[in-house]
Amino acid sequence: MTNSRLNFLSDLRRKLSAENEKIINHRFVRDALNGKHSLSKFRRFATQQHYILYYDLRSLATMLSRTRSTAESEFFQTLIVGEKRAFDALLAFSEEIGLGKESLATSEIAAGAVAYAHYMCWLANYANPGEQATALTMNLSVWGNNCQRLASALRNKYHLKRTIFFELFSGPFDTLERNASKIIDKYVDEYRFSMERCARLIQNYELMFWNSL
Repeated sequence: MTNSRLNFLSDLRRKLSAENEKIINHRFVRDALNGKHSLSKFRRFATQQHYILYYDLRSLATMLSRTRSTAESEFFQTLIVGEKRAFDALLAFSEEIGLGKESLATSEIAAGAVAYAHYMCWLANYANPGEQATALTMNLSVWGNNCQRLASALRNKYHLKRTIFFELFSGPFDTLERNASKIIDKYVDEYRFSMERCARLIQNYELMFWNSL
């Protein structure tokens, strides 16, 4: 493996540092950490996430169906299992803050949440596994950073107990990233530009989600 390929993910994180900082330092997270939100803010978070997870599961299943090796299949299977656990945990969190299944299913969804979910659908149908793995790996670490801090805020500032949804995404992601690297390594020489583009775009859509809250 060349040094260029070995450092692809770390180099890409540096390139996306400005986009990632906007997500990590988003006002929604800062206000949660300072105990400024009403529960209605978290209800909105839950309804938007319910939409995203509902369709992300389908997108991940499509990605799995298009895999080309055992390593790729195992990577996407792991993501699907984790996403299903998160979906169930979101239902428990939603119930604690006063949202039933019917409310989750019938709430209005913001364009930012729709845009993220629809980009995942695009990745599933048109990107190759290397592009998909790059985008998901870049996105998960930043999303996980926010979830880790929100879990702490929800427990300590709002005295909520059903925070497993956020804890599931809190990392660490070392094993998952090593498995992603096995996939990325096979594609990076030919698809470096498009892999970087897919990662940048998913972070742009992630920021749109946070802005919609």
